[in-house]
Amino acid sequence: MQNGQEQKDSAQSAGNIRILVCLSASPSNQKVIRSAAKFAGDRKNSVTALYIDDGRIAPSDIQLRKNMDLAAHIGADVQIVSSRDVLRAVKEYARSTGVTDLFIGYSGPSRKWRLRHLPAYRLVHELPEVDVHIIPDASVQLSPSFLDTKEHNRLNIRDFVKMSLVMTAATIVSILVDRSRFSNGNIITIYILAVLISSVITAERIYGIIAAVLYILLFNFLFIDPRFSFLVYDPYYMVTYFVSIIAAVITGNISSKMKHSTTQARINAYQAQILLNASEQLQKAQSSEEIIRITSEQLNELLGRTIIFCPVRNDALCIQNAYFKGRQSLENWPGEEAGALEWTFRNNQRSGCGTRHFPEAKYQYLTVRIADAVFGVVGVAGDKGELNSYEENILLSLISECAISLEGEKNRKEREAAQIIAENERFRSKLLRSVSHELR
Repeated sequence: MQNGQEQKDSAQSAGNIRILVCLSASPSNQKVIRSAAKFAGDRKNSVTALYIDDGRIAPSDIQLRKNMDLAAHIGADVQIVSSRDVLRAVKEYARSTGVTDLFIGYSGPSRKWRLRHLPAYRLVHELPEVDVHIIPDASVQLSPSFLDTKEHNRLNIRDFVKMSLVMTAATIVSILVDRSRFSNGNIITIYILAVLISSVITAERIYGIIAAVLYILLFNFLFIDPRFSFLVYDPYYMVTYFVSIIAAVITGNISSKMKHSTTQARINAYQAQILLNASEQLQKAQSSEEIIRITSEQLNELLGRTIIFCPVRNDALCIQNAYFKGRQSLENWPGEEAGALEWTFRNNQRSGCGTRHFPEAKYQYLTVRIADAVFGVVGVAGDKGELNSYEENILLSLISECAISLEGEKNRKEREAAQIIAENERFRSKLLRSVSHELR
């Protein structure tokens, strides 16, 4: 809780405010959007309007479109994410994008839920690093984006209860089938269906395997002679049990991969948005210092690591003008890092943490360059381990964008200097002609 508060205070003190407003198809959602816009003030580009599409309402819904248009009108970046678990999707998006303030609607507690079970108040406790702004509305029942109370953590009571209810229902139906004229083969089908449902509706594959084991025990205990014992005389059932467990494992793996793919897609969409925003900001930058600042801030936000950018001036590193972005202390820097930093600049190769050269360094250094022209050296903190392949590609893409922008800025300054020299020469020529004319 204290770390979350420190991160929030640090972000706000640095002016890095990121506001997330939850969209829904409710008319009162416009009040939530306007409250977020009023809070943002002049920082409209820091507002993101998020709609979680859980399949209950079509994105073409008239009221929903009005709310999205209003969000776009105030300058918010409207994002649509598909997920059946809306509460979890909002939490993951808020954490992955570094949101500092979250705006959601609230119409008062209903009879079905106690106050502490409501989605708005659950987000308050589960996102301690975020300021959650609950916008009340007494006249309209508001549930932002149909925020659900369902949450899929690794191993939790809620998923276990779901699995237990499914298996209990399957057992009750199987008892009814057993008392009818149908064969035990139908009971096997009912239990296999229950195992598959348990694998799909729970977050972890282990629940599907537990359901399969329960199916074997219940079926053997209740429906196979001798009943109310775990003895098995017919090898046919052993094959059935084996197939059931394999089916549960396969279904659990597929379900887990689908959920992982959904989470990764949200992260990829955010990272792609970061690259697009960085490219647009770099194109609008008016100086090399601004280009360095934008690149460092985007790398820090994307990678979640401390970033150090040392510019090159007159073919020499300007360590005293290094730009720092992150939470790590600069104590003993660049004293301990000077060798790796200078080696990277001179050899135009990587060095530092995770490389063969200066592996004891705390940062990994790489040059910002185009061909043999080096514009600076970037240091990425290695406290969180090595970068994965996707982070590596994003890092190189941002550095390439930065190098192109710095080269363009350098060319622009050279053109301006050449224009000044040419203008001075023209002025000098005019002055000499004027003096010569007066002397004649």
